[in-house]
Amino acid sequence: MTHTAFGKGFSMRAPRVIDSLLTGRTQSEVITMNRGRKREPASIKAQRGTAPALAEHPSSEVETDLPRMPPDFPAHAVEVWNDLVVLVEANRLATERDSQAFANLCQLQAMTTAQFTAAFEGNGAQPSIAALAELRKQLEVFGLQGVKSRIGAEPAKRNKNPFASNGVK
Repeated sequence: MTHTAFGKGFSMRAPRVIDSLLTGRTQSEVITMNRGRKREPASIKAQRGTAPALAEHPSSEVETDLPRMPPDFPAHAVEVWNDLVVLVEANRLATERDSQAFANLCQLQAMTTAQFTAAFEGNGAQPSIAALAELRKQLEVFGLQGVKSRIGAEPAKRNKNPFASNGVK
């Protein structure tokens, strides 16, 4: 059965066949347009001022600065800062840009410790679960707890199934 543009056997190839007959070109020479809005050339976008800006790649330089303690840092959090900054320095997971986040972590740790101490002595309530969850998250961000803190450590030996060998030693 032959395919034509006018009969039952109409197919998507028929417009090419008709176009090739009308223009004298072969079917492979006929170019069909894709549907929808066409992409504008970059030169037109640049003239209009709507060309996308090229993304700036961050420098590959490694920062070696440690977080800086803010000048108005509370006294109760200074001891926590001094303890944690040594660990962060060893992991090299925090820089000067992380100073404010690291200060928040130290203040939260000091507040949580003070609340636990007061609760233990019977003078107050324990810290909220939300505060403990946030503390855990921040400790993980700086690599002081969680998977990042265990990088380089030997993996725990897995207990083998004693029945796997079927009694044979």
